[in-house]
Amino acid sequence: MGIRGFQTFIEQKLSLLHEIELHNCNVLFDGNSIYHQMYKECNLTCLFGGEYDKFYCYCKQLFESFRLCQIKYVFTFLLEFYSIHFHSVLSLYLMVLDLMIEN
Repeated sequence: MGIRGFQTFIEQKLSLLHEIELHNCNVLFDGNSIYHQMYKECNLTCLFGGEYDKFYCYCKQLFESFRLCQIKYVFTFLLEFYSIHFHSVLSLYLMVLDLMIEN
């Protein structure tokens, strides 16, 4: 199952998920997925190339909440190559996770 299929699966099964609050932790994000989801959450129209000033404000608020909750975050945009270079990407993710755990 790819990222898009997984996203659709989660959206269809939201009632089965439990909400949790994160504090003082490390989080690894799939950058491609999160920026699309963030833009969707903003309820912005995509006219004339986008409302980037409003999206910037939304992003700034989100990252400020991460800072206040002492959440360290890493974004990766490598999943586009997932099927081609599985072992390389997996090794890189494991290395990033090890670095997050150490800090």
